[in-house]
Amino acid sequence: MRKYSCFSIISCLAFFTIWSCNEPVLFVQSISINGFSQRDTLDFIFPGFEESTGDLVISLRHNRDYQYENLYLKLLSDKLPDCVNTDLFSIQLMDNYGEWIGKCRGTSCALSVPVAKFCSFEAPGKIQVIQYSRDTLLEGITEISLSIKPSTGLK
Repeated sequence: MRKYSCFSIISCLAFFTIWSCNEPVLFVQSISINGFSQRDTLDFIFPGFEESTGDLVISLRHNRDYQYENLYLKLLSDKLPDCVNTDLFSIQLMDNYGEWIGKCRGTSCALSVPVAKFCSFEAPGKIQVIQYSRDTLLEGITEISLSIKPSTGLK
């Protein structure tokens, strides 16, 4: 009985410690894929929020055997012209020593990258993510997520 009580207390403390460290999220949508083709357009549709500004974060999951050190993406949105435009940007996946930057567990790695800050999300909208790398199909990309977090700090 005593071990069970102690275990319960430690479990509860661990849960609340982990839970309290997580950043608040206004919106998150994940799309599982089996490779990322240039022909794919990933649509992320978000509702409007009372909280007017947020930061846009792209997260991705890839296999450790992904062949490239980065991933080129285009974001398109007609609702967020001041925040998200059609500029091409690169997500760096490896450091200068050939090590994965994201958190890896087993054969999979995950990385989150802020791509825009202080965006207005008062009205509902859609953001499209397009793969824009040299190869038509990028094997090893298994998930792309888009999240909106409340903006913090100075603009």
